[in-house]
Order: sequence, then C-alpha cells, then structure tokens
Amino acid sequence: MRIATWNCARGPLAKKRAALDALDPDIVVLTEAPVPGPDMPDVLWFGERRLGVAIYAKPPFRVTRTRQVRPIPCVYPAKVTGPTAFTIFGVWTWPAPTYKAAFLNGLDAYGHVRGPRVFAGDFNGNVDFDKTRGRTKWSDGFARLHSEGLVSAYHRDRPLGREADPTHYFQWRQDKPFHLDYCFVPRRWQLDRVLVGNYADWASLSDHRPVVVDVTVV
Repeated sequence: MRIATWNCARGPLAKKRAALDALDPDIVVLTEAPVPGPDMPDVLWFGERRLGVAIYAKPPFRVTRTRQVRPIPCVYPAKVTGPTAFTIFGVWTWPAPTYKAAFLNGLDAYGHVRGPRVFAGDFNGNVDFDKTRGRTKWSDGFARLHSEGLVSAYHRDRPLGREADPTHYFQWRQDKPFHLDYCFVPRRWQLDRVLVGNYADWASLSDHRPVVVDVTVV
C-alpha cells in the first residue's frame, strides 16, 4: 500500500492531482488544496477556509467521512476501507490558535479513536523549532504518537530534527529548506520504502515536496 502526502500550494486541483497520481499512490492527503469541483466526487475535502485538506483513494481502497461531534480545525479524520481498514487523519496546521496547539488539540479530540491510525500532512512543525522553556513543544506531540504505537515513516531509522531531506522550501527558495511534512503509521506495519520528492522535479508546482510511503500491513 502506498500513502502519499503533499502540500500542493493551491492552484488547479486537477493539475496538482495529476502530478501526484504519476507516483501511483493508493491513498492521498493533499494539503493547501482548493475545494474540488463536481467532477471529483471521490475526493473528501475538509477545511474552514478557501483552502483545506483533500483526501482520496483509488480502488480497491475507498475513503469516507467519519462521525464527529464537532469539526476540529487542522486535523481531519476519514475512514479507509478496502484490502485493509484504518482511520487516516489529514493534517494541515495553521495558527488555531498556534500551529502546535492546533496539532495537540487534534490529538486530544480524536484520542478515543480505536484501531489502526495514520496521521499524514503538512504539520508546519519540527522539533528544531522547540524552545527549551516553551510550554508546548513539537516533540511532545510526536512523543505522544510514538507512545500510542505510531512512528514517522521517514524517521523510523533516523532521529527527529535536522533532516537531510527537506519537504518545504520557504518562499520557494532552495537555500531555505525545512522538513515539515510527515506520515505517521502504525509501528507494527512493515515499512518498505519512503521517498521525498527532490527540489527540481516539483519546483514549478509547489514550495513543498511529496512524502511517499510504501507499507505492508501485517
């Protein structure tokens, strides 16, 4: 199973989707995505603004909305069914009231969800941003996911922070790289491969690069 997440930096959704579909993903989380038109009935869209999170899958996988008491900004659940079933959370944080708080509030709101879970998207955060005396830290949220049996696919054999493969280039500049996009999967799943798009191949499409994760569910 191949899961892909990418901040597509707005623009025509059909064009951005076509670019990512060339990587042949089974399940996709697109962030900073515009509302899909009626020609894309398979795309679930979540958000409070003109841009949000789009989640879709190709057969035999299918994504459907889950029941929720009230919408939680920045962290959005969908149910994946098909050869395997799990809940995927599309993440795109913005100051609600802060990036870190939005992420942690999402974890609190959906702590009751049982079964396999995946968190994927543009977190807009990195442990390198944490301040020693800060009240909340990105490392706190990541540690919570780890304690619940999830692991960042890219970091399974690497430490968090100072990543060699950027997923974001601030102001589209190659000399301002950051790693802000993640895909957390159950630790018990077999991780087959993780790919991060390079600068040149995606420079005309977005200031972010896709993260593609191949797993075998065991």
